[in-house]
This record gives sequence, C-alpha cells and structure tokens, in this order.
Amino acid sequence: MQPILHSRFSLSHIRRAIKRSVQRCCNLLLGPTWVARSYLAWVLIGICFLPLLFILFFNHTMTERAKELDSRLRALEYNARAVAKAQKERDFFLREFGGADESFLANYIETEVLLSRDIQLLKKISNNEEYAEYKPINERIAFLTGESNKMIFHQTTEKRGDFYKEKLWQLRRPVEMNCEDVKKILGRVEGVKIDKYLPNPLRPLLVITKFDLSLKPQDNHNKVFSVDMEILQRGC
Repeated sequence: MQPILHSRFSLSHIRRAIKRSVQRCCNLLLGPTWVARSYLAWVLIGICFLPLLFILFFNHTMTERAKELDSRLRALEYNARAVAKAQKERDFFLREFGGADESFLANYIETEVLLSRDIQLLKKISNNEEYAEYKPINERIAFLTGESNKMIFHQTTEKRGDFYKEKLWQLRRPVEMNCEDVKKILGRVEGVKIDKYLPNPLRPLLVITKFDLSLKPQDNHNKVFSVDMEILQRGC
C-alpha cells in the first residue's frame, strides 16, 4: 500500500505545481504590469496606427502632386496664350507693314523741301534788280535751299526682335518749318490724315519718340518753327 500512496501523492503534487505555474504565466502575460512594461505591447499599438499614417502620407503626397500638376497646367496655359498673342501680333504686323519701304525716311521725308513758299517768295524778290545784291536775302535763300535746312536722319541704334527690325533715327540738326510743313511731316510719319495731307501706304511702323518744337521770332505773320525730332522705326 505504501508505494501506491506515494505515487498518488506525487502525481497530485505535480498537477498542483503545473496548475500554479500556468496560473502565474497567465497572470504575468495578462496582468497590467506586463502591459505597461512590455515593448511588444507598444509595437502592437504602433502597428495599429500604421494604416492611418499611410493614409495621411498618401493624402499629403496626392495633394502636393495635384498642386504641382495644377501649377504646370497654369504655366502651359499662360505659355499657350503668350504664343497665340505673339502670333496674332506677328500676323497683324506683317499684314499692315509687310510691304513697307524700309528707306521710307530717306525717300519720303528727307526729300521734302521745307519752307517752299518762303523760298519762292525770296527768289521772286531777289529777281528784282533792287534786291538782287541784297545779302540777307541771298543768305536766307542759300540756307533754305542748302543742306543746313534739310531733314537728314542718322541712325543711332538698331536691334532685331522676333519678326521685325527696330531702328532709332535722330535728326542731325534742327530744321525750320512752317505750319504746313509740320502738318505734312507729322501726317506722313504718324500715318494719319492731317488737313489735306494723306498718309503714305508704304510707311513702316514709325513712332516719334522725341519732338521739340519752338517758335522762332519773326517780324511778319509767317510763323516759323525750329523742329528737332527722333523717330523709332520698325519694319520686317
């Protein structure tokens, strides 16, 4: 009988020991102390937040990408409008000034005789024997018919644009004009009708950038002006 009792006692003792060990392991694993101290718990919590972090990162990336695409579309739209505007300006320029005379100033402005009525009157007076040797009249005729009172432009600058050439012309010296001369020259340069003077169809794009006009003192009623000017010319 003694061996049997000893065996039962041993089995019972082992079972209780195993049960206590299991209970301790469960308490250790499930207890609040392990949760607070275990790194595994924080790893599990972090893993739970990974989908949210991915969603936030994906949303931020897509938002920035959308902004970049929108900026590119705006830049393309701006460039397309700029190209269309430049093409429209080019077509208009070629249509209006494609057949213009590049030497317009030399052919149609510098060839004008200024104060022509004064010249005719002075020549008529000088033909009279009484005034044939009158020096002031002869000097005045020489001044009006010579190079001193002729419009002569010299080029100061030149540059090329996308579809045009641009030149800046300056009068070499101021010249004298009367009212009719001023209207005629301005009408031809500006390309507009002034009084009886019509624009020339061969005119390139001309812009007066400087126009100085001053009235010279006269003893008669014929107004004479001293004129100095600068003209910007654009042509094909």
